[in-house]
Amino acid sequence: NTVISGDFSYADFSSAIKGTPVKSAVAIQVIHEEREAFWFLEEAEQTAGLVMGVVGWVDILSPDLETKLDKLCQYNRFVGIRHLTHEEDDDWLVRADVFHGLGILEKRDIPFDLLLRPQHLKHVPVLAEKFPRLKMVIDHIAKPYIKAGTLDPWRQDITAAAKFPNVYCKISGMVTEADMENWKLADLQPYVQHVISAFSAERCMYGSDWPVLKLASDSYANVHSAYFECVKSCGCSDQELQSIFRDTANSFYKLKLEG
Repeated sequence: NTVISGDFSYADFSSAIKGTPVKSAVAIQVIHEEREAFWFLEEAEQTAGLVMGVVGWVDILSPDLETKLDKLCQYNRFVGIRHLTHEEDDDWLVRADVFHGLGILEKRDIPFDLLLRPQHLKHVPVLAEKFPRLKMVIDHIAKPYIKAGTLDPWRQDITAAAKFPNVYCKISGMVTEADMENWKLADLQPYVQHVISAFSAERCMYGSDWPVLKLASDSYANVHSAYFECVKSCGCSDQELQSIFRDTANSFYKLKLEG
């Protein structure tokens, strides 16, 4: 898509968040390239407090996984791993070779971002039970079919995943699953309400999905405001709002945010 083709820099992100309360962020991998992770990390070191963490990609099936992680862990802002699970076979997550890689992440206390679609959610309880010390976060609330208004079986599968304390959920990526040209708060609300009810504010975190959000909005501020209003209308207290928009991510990714 021409809207998000080409390169985006941390300077572009800094411009995008002007006029919002956002001061720091975590950069999340885009492609299955190890060099991307190192580029993200090296650039992040030059951003002062803007990019406080980087979730990179590494081949968790590699026999050299430990060595690859050693190299990433040399960077203070390396905070986790993500794989584009939604591009793999539906049962990829429960393969034995994937289990082996996830076991290494668990041993090294490296969080794992779960980029899923609704049909993959059934595997999350299996992972959570097998790797109880591996912190995992479901990105984009698992991309439910918001445009169609479909809640089930996504709703039941989210509830099942939330029963495990090592599983978290990222309130992000919703506007691109809604009607991208005509989305409104009411379209997002039932999904946000259920996620917060299932996980609690202490295991939910905001994510912007910038620059992909540009497919559905020309403004980071509009999307941030929409998600904030959705969360607030769920009856969250000020402390719960702080958890979702700051503290949960700070704790999950060990960002060491000040103040």
